[in-house]
Amino acid sequence: MASEIGPVDLRDSEEHPFLGREIAQPRRYSEASAQAVDKAVRRLLHEAEEQAIGVIKAHRPALERLITTLEEFETLQHDQIEQCLGPAEPEKSIEVVPH
Repeated sequence: MASEIGPVDLRDSEEHPFLGREIAQPRRYSEASAQAVDKAVRRLLHEAEEQAIGVIKAHRPALERLITTLEEFETLQHDQIEQCLGPAEPEKSIEVVPH
């Protein structure tokens, strides 16, 4: 959920569109609402991409060790993965937003 949009559901139905049926259905929200949702989704995806890139950069040496070991052995056990990546860090608490 994006703060600028709020908890809204813009789906018309639970059906999966097939062969363009979705196009024939009238929308029950404005073009401005659709654009706001698109903008919020792009922002959330960009933030997630930046966070993923940061995590990869921060752990690059360990990931390189893991890649090299996987190329050599193809299958690794937990202790081998831990040797490459180091011991697991305690999980950080995350905010869970109910749907």
